[in-house]
Amino acid sequence: MKTKLKYFITTIILVLLLSVGSANSQFLIDYWFPNSDDRLQPIDDSYGIYTAQDLDWDGELMPDGATCSNGEILKKTGADDWDCEADNNTTYTGGTNLTLNGTQFDVDDAFIKLVGDTTGALSEDLNIDANTLVVSYNDNKVWIGTASS
Repeated sequence: MKTKLKYFITTIILVLLLSVGSANSQFLIDYWFPNSDDRLQPIDDSYGIYTAQDLDWDGELMPDGATCSNGEILKKTGADDWDCEADNNTTYTGGTNLTLNGTQFDVDDAFIKLVGDTTGALSEDLNIDANTLVVSYNDNKVWIGTASS
C-alpha cells in the first residue's frame, strides 16, 4: 500500500507541476510511469525520450540497467543497442623511420635525407613516393617523374 500511495502522490505532483507547463509536458503523464525502481519507464516500447535540449545526468549512464565497470566504455554493439565493453586500449607506434612523440608523428631526418640548417638543404636528390616526386640536388629543380627524367 505504501508503494501505491507513493506513486499516486508522485503522479498528483507531476499533474500539478505539468498543468502549468507547456503542452509538450503532457508527454510525461501520457506515456511514462514510475517503475518499481523509482525510475520513469515508457508504457510500451514504442516511445523514447527525445529532446532538443541538453540532457543533464545526475549519476552514471546505465545501459540495460547496469553501470560500466572500471576500464569499460559505452559502446554501440548493434542496432539501437549500447552496452559496456572493455576498452581495447588501441595504441600506435611510429614504425620504420617514423617516431611517435605523444600525439605527433615525426619523420626521421635520416629518412628524408635532410642535412644542414632548418631550410632543409639537400646533399643529394630527394625521391618521394617511388620516384614520382623528385627534388634534384644537382639541378635545383623539382619535378614529377623519375630521377632520370
